[in-house]
This record gives sequence, C-alpha cells and structure tokens, in this order.
Amino acid sequence: MANPNIVNVSAIYGETVAVSATTANANVVQNSSTGEVYKVNYLNISNLTDTNTVAITIDIIKSDSYFSLIRDISIPVGASLTVLAKDTSLYLQEGDALSCSASEANAHVVCSYERIG
Repeated sequence: MANPNIVNVSAIYGETVAVSATTANANVVQNSSTGEVYKVNYLNISNLTDTNTVAITIDIIKSDSYFSLIRDISIPVGASLTVLAKDTSLYLQEGDALSCSASEANAHVVCSYERIG
C-alpha cells in the first residue's frame, strides 16, 4: 500500500466529483491508484427532495471495514450540509474510499479532493 511522502511530491491534481446518493452504499471517491494519496478538502450534501427530510451516512472504508464520518444525519428539504471543509480535510491512502448512502434518492454529494503523488 502506497503512502507517499507528501513533502516531496511530483504532482498534485485537483479533482471534483458529484454523485447522487441512494439507499445503496456507493463510493464517492476511491483511491485505487498506485503511489498517490488523496486529500479530501470539501464534502457537501444537498437534499433535493420536495417534501422529505433525507438521512445521510458517510463512511470511510479502510481494508473493507466501514468507519462512520456521519451516520443518519437528517438534512431538511432544500438544505445542504457541509461535512468536510479545507480546515477539516482528511487523507485517503491507496485502497481507501469515501462512501455514501441516503434514506431515499434525491440527495447530491459534491466532493473536492487532491490526488498527491
């Protein structure tokens, strides 16, 4: 498993992904690369439903074990929740992932991260 020295990197690439959260667990970001670490700088969830509060769960997956970042947090209709920001970033090593699930469809997840290698 790669864990590069991030003081002496050769490249940093900025990435942004957007996914729709559903009742099935789905990866937002998965570090399947060799020789890179991912620094997650921003993670936001928006409830796009017209009438229902959505409960959202965000997990970090390490070695096939799930560790909750947030669990069943309710987001009201039309509201957003910022889970991670630049001052609360985290790192995903090779093989790690950030996954999400929601109590129903219509929640959008936006994640901004850096691939460092």
